[in-house]
Amino acid sequence: MQYVSPSELINSDGLRIVLVHYMPSPWGQAAKAMMEYKGLSYKAAPWEGGAQNEEIVAWSGANSAPVVAWNKEKPIYRWDDILYLTERLAPKKPLIPAGREDRVLTLGLCHEICGELGLGWNRRLSMFAPALTSGAAPEGFKKMGEKYGFSPE
Repeated sequence: MQYVSPSELINSDGLRIVLVHYMPSPWGQAAKAMMEYKGLSYKAAPWEGGAQNEEIVAWSGANSAPVVAWNKEKPIYRWDDILYLTERLAPKKPLIPAGREDRVLTLGLCHEICGELGLGWNRRLSMFAPALTSGAAPEGFKKMGEKYGFSPE
């Protein structure tokens, strides 16, 4: 993937996304996949893991990635806000079912996987557990554990 600088991304129009650079990020990959499924063109800038990313934080208010922005609208970073934006921009290839019951089931399942304290959230914490409980965790792991509420219990 070709990245532009954070400054270029921030000062651009159109669809833009900030993605974690050099590390796996299921949320970023999901946001990117939604855009690609819908045929949406976008620019991407890197979020440098372990760095301050001050320019992106000042612009978006988010202290992690992905961050998505459309034209002059406020940048967004929650999974459901990103989903609703892609639905609005490319409604002819829906990801959310039209039927009420199917929509409720779909969004409920998505929340259980993607939402705070959901499966993805807790899986991230369980991946950090061996390092964080070893007493020799790198500083970056410690910060991530604190950020996402890790507890050995």
